[in-house]
Amino acid sequence: SRWTMVRMEYLPRVTRTASPWHPLTLSLLSSVSLLCLCLCLSLMACAWWWLLMAGSMKEVVYLVRPTIGNMRLISEQIIEAEERMSKRKDTATIHFSIYFTPRKTVICERILEDCGVLGSLQVDEFPLWLIPFDEDVLSLELNSVFNEVNVEKDFSSLYDVASAIVQLQKVCGLIPKVRGKGESSKVVSNLIQRLALENDLVSASGEAASVSEGGHQIDTLVLLDRSVDLLSPMCTQLTYEGLIDEMLGINNGLVEVPVISQDQEQQQQQSARRGKKVPLNSSDVLFRELRDLNFGSVGPKLRNKTMHMREEYKEINSRTFSEVHQFVKQLNIMPVLDRHTELASLIQERSAMDERFLKRLRCEQDLLDGRGIDSACEYAEELMFGQKASMESVLRLIALVSLVNSGVPKKYYDTLRWGLLHLYGYDNLSTLQSIQHSGLIKKYEGGRNTFPQVKKAFRLVVDEVDDTAPTDISYVYSGYAPLSCRLVDAALKPGGLGSDEAAKMIPGPQFSYEQSRVEEGLLGEGESEDGSGDGRKTVLVVFIGGVTFAEISALRFMSSQGGLNCNFIVMTTKLINGNSLVKSLCSDFGDK
Repeated sequence: SRWTMVRMEYLPRVTRTASPWHPLTLSLLSSVSLLCLCLCLSLMACAWWWLLMAGSMKEVVYLVRPTIGNMRLISEQIIEAEERMSKRKDTATIHFSIYFTPRKTVICERILEDCGVLGSLQVDEFPLWLIPFDEDVLSLELNSVFNEVNVEKDFSSLYDVASAIVQLQKVCGLIPKVRGKGESSKVVSNLIQRLALENDLVSASGEAASVSEGGHQIDTLVLLDRSVDLLSPMCTQLTYEGLIDEMLGINNGLVEVPVISQDQEQQQQQSARRGKKVPLNSSDVLFRELRDLNFGSVGPKLRNKTMHMREEYKEINSRTFSEVHQFVKQLNIMPVLDRHTELASLIQERSAMDERFLKRLRCEQDLLDGRGIDSACEYAEELMFGQKASMESVLRLIALVSLVNSGVPKKYYDTLRWGLLHLYGYDNLSTLQSIQHSGLIKKYEGGRNTFPQVKKAFRLVVDEVDDTAPTDISYVYSGYAPLSCRLVDAALKPGGLGSDEAAKMIPGPQFSYEQSRVEEGLLGEGESEDGSGDGRKTVLVVFIGGVTFAEISALRFMSSQGGLNCNFIVMTTKLINGNSLVKSLCSDFGDK
């Protein structure tokens, strides 16, 4: 096993400090607060609905996503409110307004009209496109893009992706170079070109019609379809941030840490009490250092920081007033240090010290190495009937088997399918069909398995990995390099993906073109025409269907190595992991 065991130790408490936000983040902070309003709307529903029925509310505003389910729910509430007001013979009227984010759709207005409530509503749009989760991470927070595109064959959400990119180009200037891979990427690329013409970003001849102040601030746009690399989300992330997401779940930049108590009575009440929520972003100076490390390096890093603070404290009596003042300033990081020590200890208990986790990790690594298909299928049965694991966890392992073997062996496929339906309920039959249509799981029908060739061409599996001092992005999975990041690396080479023969083995079209000719004086500050010079290029990488934290860490590592001479900005439809991707394939998955 490539897993590294880590020992944690107790750390003292003091006050925290914070680093300044990136200018791009500051410019979009208002959007974050409005996103929080959207997310909290369901929690507030009970309170305002009681006030509405009591007749004490005269203005009702809905801020919603344009979905059919939302329209039917809103219609029911409006009809019920009007009926109750008519029974009370109340002369006062309630004004209803609905704001669609990021845009309204014809089908939603049609449903409101069919339900007979469109005339009672004021309908408008709130164009909330990109949500900044960190200095270099932007998300549209569209949960169901992968399901809609790959299962339902509904491509309307791709218009939202293209619109968000065009809005970004209005601020940062036209992006000269475009590279992409996958069916969805091609659709988004075509929409971007059409919307750029409609918004006068380019002329009919293809030249940039207008350039924002500061010139082209983004040099290259890389579009990646999630279906091009389904393998990476199915593997267990082994970076600090990735493992937190795997074990506890990171939602909207927050992780809920369970409250741990030594008292047995308090432990019994713990299940009924919610844990404390901890923000995870670059404003936390220590988290900025730890987030992209392999988890095996987190313990020594925290221990070294603690020992350094203790040594300085022992020598404080021999220091001058100015040195003492500087030491006191450093004490602000101690609460943050204590917080991450507690968090890392919790993650270690659930991963490196959990034999079930290590067994699964070994199983995944054997599959990536090209062996252990039979043992992995047997382990999936053990997860179902022995460990009573969650359904998404079992499906994730079966998907991994299918992806590396070009399908699940026939002798196991029917058995696993029967076991899933028998144990988790036959109402999940539609879930299995959706997963099959998405390409995650299929029955092996013979034919050529292209994964070994793709693995060799892109060096996806690296045997010798130094997690403490990595030299390759494979450290994020302790030996497996995300295919998506290898494709980004290939896209930035001369000629792009169009000239890469290895990329042609991966299903889906690939393309490379320029939106406009970059003229002298139109480049970003500190940047030369060939991308060289003192300045570093900025590359926008768009993941259509979701991206994992491990992939983001891999891109940051690629940027830090200096070979590409660029900074990455990651834009995605949703921040995901393997479990959340599987859950998105069924709207009524529930808590199974």
